[in-house]
Amino acid sequence: MMNRLYIFLCIFCLSAALPVPAGAESIAVFPLLDLNKGRNGVNHELTDHIRHQTGLRGYRIVEPDEVMDFMVRHRIRILGALDSIYVNRAQKELEADFVLIGTVCQLKPEPNATVSVSLQLVRTSDNRIVWTDTATLYQSELWTLLAINDPESLGDLYDSFFERLYASFPVTPPVYMRGKDFIDIDRVLIRPAIVRSHDRVECRIGIKSTMDPESLPQFRITVHGETYPVASDEDGHYLVAAWNAVEEEGRYDIGLQTVWADGTRDAYALGSYRVDNTPPVIVMHAAAPVIDRYPTFNEFVALTFSMPEPEQLSRWEFHIYRLEDEQEQTLVVFQEGSGQLAQRMTWNGRTSTGLNAPEGDYLIRVTVWDMIDNPGSAEQRVALRRIPPQLDFAFEIEEELLRINVSNGTPTPMNFWWMRIFEGNGSVLRVFEGEDFPVEVSVPLPGEENMLDLIIEARDAMGNITRRRLQDLVTIATQGEGDLEETEVQWLEDF
Repeated sequence: MMNRLYIFLCIFCLSAALPVPAGAESIAVFPLLDLNKGRNGVNHELTDHIRHQTGLRGYRIVEPDEVMDFMVRHRIRILGALDSIYVNRAQKELEADFVLIGTVCQLKPEPNATVSVSLQLVRTSDNRIVWTDTATLYQSELWTLLAINDPESLGDLYDSFFERLYASFPVTPPVYMRGKDFIDIDRVLIRPAIVRSHDRVECRIGIKSTMDPESLPQFRITVHGETYPVASDEDGHYLVAAWNAVEEEGRYDIGLQTVWADGTRDAYALGSYRVDNTPPVIVMHAAAPVIDRYPTFNEFVALTFSMPEPEQLSRWEFHIYRLEDEQEQTLVVFQEGSGQLAQRMTWNGRTSTGLNAPEGDYLIRVTVWDMIDNPGSAEQRVALRRIPPQLDFAFEIEEELLRINVSNGTPTPMNFWWMRIFEGNGSVLRVFEGEDFPVEVSVPLPGEENMLDLIIEARDAMGNITRRRLQDLVTIATQGEGDLEETEVQWLEDF
């Protein structure tokens, strides 16, 4: 048993120590932006996985410490993207042929574990994006009928996920040998990488060769079962082929076929493009109590956004309209941005000019666009209720009792209320409380030289509070309210 373990360890150590081939292209893998951890969150675990998976494909990986020192030296604080000036500096300072940047779009451990990552491979020599892809994997996709070897955790998804994510990742640029001469694919440009059906796709291939032009093979592009001719561009720097994207959505591999004079044919993978006609699906939720069918708030409302099928976005817009009536809408808030939409936003009940929005009903609309401008939107109607309870009183003397009727003139439901009736000497005669209006209470009439006073406090479901004090209730009941003491209104911030 010990001998087997020793042999296994030796094999493992030897395999781990296998060197990267000399002259291999180098990639600097930058930390992944994790949208699940905030607008600039970082996921070190998945970044390590990305480094490992990229290294398995024949590239030399720049040491993580060198990348971190580079970011600190240039004060790079924004993840998921890299300005062209830093891409150029990565070539000089890190000796990187490419930089790999990406975003963790979704990472959910339960109940249905999900992982979604978007990556971009950028060539440092010309700041070109040579490959990009987004992959998503749900735990439920790997469930089997008999539950044999089904994944039980998020970590169990990684092998299948990275196989999907790296399915079209370009291998180290191949060199085609013919005796002492060679042909080297220097660069591949596929533009655009994501298209709609029937859009035009172009593939440019940069070739380096020691061969005479007359000795070069014929080049052809193969994609979705079709072959397309290749021609040199005006400057003679690239071989160019173009075609119309197919109707059906999906990812399509692009290959290069060489036909030599002796009839020998070689085929090599160049990358892929994706047909996407489906607009992004965005779901919006307002975190506020639902009153009369709509989320209702008095100070601020938190809005959360999710995408059932996470994908990279190019831009977004945020509109809030005041609903004057069924036909008229007035725009009170507008905001826009580029890239991914934040998972959470808060509206503080103010307009874009900073003024308090008037009480009423509002329509919140968010629109997002994917990388080829397919739009998707979501709407949520909310109600803004700032006016505190408006209490109305009616008094009636019947025999030896004073009947007090209280009603509320605002539509917002009540949370609770209390009422205290005091005698003229300040002692409490009665205490009443409840959860709704209207309400009727009765107290015995005082003696001829005594009075009754009232203090009432009412709080609605939004936390708006009204407090009123009425003096000499018997006189009010017999002569009318007259000049009552003004309502005291209190705003509660935490509701």
